[in-house]
Amino acid sequence: MKNLFLILTIFLCLIGCSNNNTNENQTDSINNYETSTNTNIQIALSPYQIKSKELEEAESIALNNAIKDAEQKIQNDKRLTNEKSQKFQNEARRMDSSIEIGKYKFRYSNKWTVISKSEKSVMMKGTNSQFVFNISETLATRIVDFTSYFIKSSNLKLLSKSVLSEYNGYIIEAEDNEGNMQKTVIMTHNNSNIIIFSINSPKQEWELNSELFDLLFSSLIINQT
Repeated sequence: MKNLFLILTIFLCLIGCSNNNTNENQTDSINNYETSTNTNIQIALSPYQIKSKELEEAESIALNNAIKDAEQKIQNDKRLTNEKSQKFQNEARRMDSSIEIGKYKFRYSNKWTVISKSEKSVMMKGTNSQFVFNISETLATRIVDFTSYFIKSSNLKLLSKSVLSEYNGYIIEAEDNEGNMQKTVIMTHNNSNIIIFSINSPKQEWELNSELFDLLFSSLIINQT
């Protein structure tokens, strides 16, 4: 009986040792698998990381090139716009057309077109502006009162007012209630009726239109007969 118990005890011990060895082998196998897996992942990621860096560099170069192209296009567009604007201004300064009303004759820009004309007035439009010439019914002796009334009735914000050197009258620069610029000459000649030259223009076009107005007025010829 004692021998049987001893044999059973030894058998149980052998089984326990066998299980421990199996568990240890399994643990080692798992550890080895994890190590192998991690190593494989790192090896697999390395080429991807290198490719990603190259891709970033390529995208950066492409972006820089796109920015340079866009900047160059802006410069080219600006240059073309300036050239086109300069060409238009040069053509506008050509005072080849002329008009005659009564004893008054003057030249005007080729960029202006006549909208209406009568025996005592003419209205022209062009270069984003409007020009009016009018022979009024007011006598020359009333020019001071007429000028004052003209400024007040037009709701003008007076910017400058000066006396004409060659004729009897005034040149007025003002801003109307819509923010547009206006230049007006109110004058007489040899005690005749008052005549009015006037131009109205947006501010952004004022430099050119003011110059065209001055050229027009400087071309004025009055028949002495």
